[in-house]
Amino acid sequence: MTTESAIRASSRIYVRVPVEIAVDSNGTSTSYAASTLDFSNLGARVETDSPLAPGARVNLIWTGPAPRSVPSQVVWSAPAHLDQGNQAGLRFLEPLPARP
Repeated sequence: MTTESAIRASSRIYVRVPVEIAVDSNGTSTSYAASTLDFSNLGARVETDSPLAPGARVNLIWTGPAPRSVPSQVVWSAPAHLDQGNQAGLRFLEPLPARP
């Protein structure tokens, strides 16, 4: 029997952090407010009011004291539970450094 942690490539941290998702389309950039639900050095699951298209290239932007933009690709997108926005799985195009 396989478990979720056994099939994941990297361990996830479950934490809700406010972020922005920047989507470039036809030379125009649009930003959406979002929150992480979990993340690892390879990607993140986010919740946002706007649906994200699978395959789209986006930037995940941490806006705190040390702002950081991480180029990512939307792997999957689905409505969140209880009609509370949308969720999406992002794959970082360059993995973040692993923490010990």
